Amino acid sequence: MESLKKDLDKQLKVGKFIRDLINSKTMPTEMQEQIGEYYSELCKVTATKDMAVATRSSGAVSMPGQMETYLNVRGENNVIKKIMEVRNGNTQKSLYYTVEI
Repeated sequence: MESLKKDLDKQLKVGKFIRDLINSKTMPTEMQEQIGEYYSELCKVTATKDMAVATRSSGAVSMPGQMETYLNVRGENNVIKKIMEVRNGNTQKSLYYTVEI
């Protein structure tokens, strides 16, 4: 960890490696189906076709400005897409935060 603290280039390479690894994975079909069911239920309960929702990454502690958030996400496919995007959106920021603090 100490070597990462001193080497921004190494931080960037590690961050890219982590993002690439995460991006090489797909969301399990069962999870996609469950998200779709919950989203459909939300639309039904609110009587709103394609209800706007937000997706946000999270961590063990609240770090304002460190997490990725998408607002006004509409449609089941877009919700799933944005969930996939937030799962690694904060990798570089959180890596920096982890090694610098």
